[in-house]
Order: sequence, then C-alpha cells, then structure tokens
Amino acid sequence: MTTLGEAAAAAGMPFDHVDYECPPGYHDNEEYGGHCMFCDGGLFACTVCSSFEGATTTQCPGRKLTAQERDDVYAGRLDYRNGHCTAQPSWYCPGDYYERAWDYEEAGKS
Repeated sequence: MTTLGEAAAAAGMPFDHVDYECPPGYHDNEEYGGHCMFCDGGLFACTVCSSFEGATTTQCPGRKLTAQERDDVYAGRLDYRNGHCTAQPSWYCPGDYYERAWDYEEAGKS
C-alpha cells in the first residue's frame, strides 16, 4: 500500500518537514509512563514551520507559520508546495486527505 506521503513525493513534492523530538531527559519521570505520542509515532509536529497533524503543509515552507496560516491549511484553503504558497488543500489536511485516499484507492494505486 502506498501512503499519501509517498504519492506526494512521487508527484514531485517530497516530505521535508522536521519531526519534533522530545528533549533529552523528558521521559525520565514516570508521570506519563515513559511514553509520548510524538516519540511513539502517534502525533506529528514540524519543529521548523510549526505544522501539526491536520494543519501540515505538503512541504515545509522553512519558516514558522502564523496561527491564521495553520487554520487555513487545516481548512484546506492554503498549502505550501514547490517553493510557494498556493490556495489549494494540503495533501495532509483532513478533508482533502480522505478525498485523495479514496481517489488513490479507486485508481488501484494502493
């Protein structure tokens, strides 16, 4: 099965965000049982642009996004790809994600 990230990369838009990693020693206390949704792979955040989960742009713009930009990405009104912002949904925004997944599945590319 091909992921949408792999499909975006095949379309010339490789995933270039920088995954958030907890600082050393963060998990030394047992308050959270030594587990973290970021470290365990359950959540995503980019340390460069502050994209987070459904508000993740297709590619990293290399600068911190504003709160409004993150809202627009989540709503499918804004994306960053191929070196510029565009008024298109991100490959990772919730609404477009499901449409793309369905289209991709229907095309037999999974």
